[in-house]
Amino acid sequence: EFKATHGNPTDEMLSSIPQAPPKRFLPRLHVEYQVMLGQLHGALQVHPHAWKIARTGDLRIEIHSICSYKPDPTSKTTLESPLLELSVPNHQAYAERHGYRYVVHTESALPDREAHYSKMFVVHQRLVGAPSTWAQASTAMEGPIPDWIFFIDCDAFFTDFSTSIDSLLQTYAAPREG
Repeated sequence: EFKATHGNPTDEMLSSIPQAPPKRFLPRLHVEYQVMLGQLHGALQVHPHAWKIARTGDLRIEIHSICSYKPDPTSKTTLESPLLELSVPNHQAYAERHGYRYVVHTESALPDREAHYSKMFVVHQRLVGAPSTWAQASTAMEGPIPDWIFFIDCDAFFTDFSTSIDSLLQTYAAPREG
């Protein structure tokens, strides 16, 4: 909509848009948050589970991400966001290491809304076997409906390549004994 009306946004155009207050990282608040989170876990008697290593390949798992950007004056996001070049190779490498199919959606499934509204729609469409009608690229051909879909934001990165989604599911989603 913006592009059709005004053309590609330039740095000059974006700098003229009033900015949101800058976000600041406050270490004191981060420490307080971690302490309170620990207290909440203690009060609720939530304890970390013993990590279970699962063999990759027992489940059909797909990783999906939406990397579709519209100009956003609050974050100075433009149509030429570098995230595709930075995060997609990271996502692909993680998926390849563990044998998962990776799908990056380069268009919003719901173009009349912001991209984050498309997340659940994308997951639902894949889980019911409906074909996608928006642009996407994947590391493998579409196969049977997956058992699990892991959705990762385009601005998020995998940092621990040794931990598989299979192990995460085995540890936290497996039926509990007793």
